[in-house]
Amino acid sequence: MDSSAIDQANKANQANQASLENGEPLLDEQYSEKRLISLVAICFLTQGISQHFSLLSQPLNSFLKDRLALSAFDMSCFFAVLMLPWVIKPIYGIICDTIPGLGRGRLAYLFLGNLVTALFYICLAFCFGAHDQFANWLSARWQALAIVILLFLGSTGMALVTVVTTSLSARSQFSRRLFGLQGFNYYLSNIPALVLGGYLAKSIAIGSPVQAYLVMSGALVLAALPALVTAVLLWRDMRREGRLFQDFILSRKENEVSLFSLLSAEALSSMRGFFSERQLKATLIFLALWNFSPSLGTGLYFYERNILKFSPELIANLAAASSLGMLIGSLLFGLVNKRFHLKWMAAWSILASVLYVFLEDPVIAYSIEFFRGFSLSIFTLFLYSLAAEVAPAKNNAFAMALFICFYNLANELGMVLGGFLYSTLCERYLSGSILPLIAVSVATTLLSLFCIPFMKKE
Repeated sequence: MDSSAIDQANKANQANQASLENGEPLLDEQYSEKRLISLVAICFLTQGISQHFSLLSQPLNSFLKDRLALSAFDMSCFFAVLMLPWVIKPIYGIICDTIPGLGRGRLAYLFLGNLVTALFYICLAFCFGAHDQFANWLSARWQALAIVILLFLGSTGMALVTVVTTSLSARSQFSRRLFGLQGFNYYLSNIPALVLGGYLAKSIAIGSPVQAYLVMSGALVLAALPALVTAVLLWRDMRREGRLFQDFILSRKENEVSLFSLLSAEALSSMRGFFSERQLKATLIFLALWNFSPSLGTGLYFYERNILKFSPELIANLAAASSLGMLIGSLLFGLVNKRFHLKWMAAWSILASVLYVFLEDPVIAYSIEFFRGFSLSIFTLFLYSLAAEVAPAKNNAFAMALFICFYNLANELGMVLGGFLYSTLCERYLSGSILPLIAVSVATTLLSLFCIPFMKKE
């Protein structure tokens, strides 16, 4: 057993001792492991459907492009705003590290996250359902703003759920197994969700305006249902058992911790030490450069729609093929992760970007998307595992949230840059070619290689 496993085992023993001192029941270790696995599984099955870039992705793309006539740059900014809840994850991490959550640990955050998502999705569904007032009272720009505000609030719940489940996985003795389980369950539900989203997007593109609004309303209800069911299940468990895992067994003293404790000298000193570690800073920069891929954003969507004349349904099926590759990659992750080196991963990632040069017809597109999905799944899970290894135990949720923040922020900046380059350069001067986007993606991947020597432990 390695040192990290020993430390975690000691923490579990201390938690058990604290629970005995407080007169609380001792939870069986194997039982806790099974419940943790089931919790991670159901949360990521839900996310594979309810996240705004899952079932709602293609209907939203089609509605914004075909009904509201937004440009590639406008749409890239739109989706970048929707990803802000994923960018500010460190805030959620700080809260999870300091406030137990209604006395029931992090289980309460999972319940609230799913509930918030379901409620705001249903609220927006009512707006689309009342299409006469929604369309007549608001211009296209104001409709887009209303959509982004409500989806932003709904996405906040999903982001919170991701922070909590990722933190629990990182703290576990079988973190790599749980990361693989996350990917498997997410893509398992994501594939049918994307296919269904493609059919809905086709109806939005070719149907009447009234039909487009009603289809969007139905899509939002379908996306809200898994989150609502998960929230109900979590509420039932909280009422029945109160606390489910050893991670949630908190002493009375820990229950008194508040957010204001972050202002204490000890907490600030801990944060300064956290950011002073060379290995951690190098990992953050590496993740940011690695995921800066404008060739995979809104520019690619416009290229496929306007230049290659792909239908919304075909594009959704291509996304499903990518998710299928991710599903297989998550299954094989446990077998190949120890055989990977970051330099080989960089070469593989560059190949996945360069393949888009040959994107011409659906057959080639399916092959490229499957290969990209397979590669992306293994790379992402490997990078999560790498981040878990350097994340300090004391600020675990904050550290993992910060890593994911940099990862997502780079992706969103790349998407905005990709939309801007495509609208101002590719469409105007290069007949819609995506070569500049591919070049930027390859260049940033090469830059990430300079971080690798600094990521090694001294």
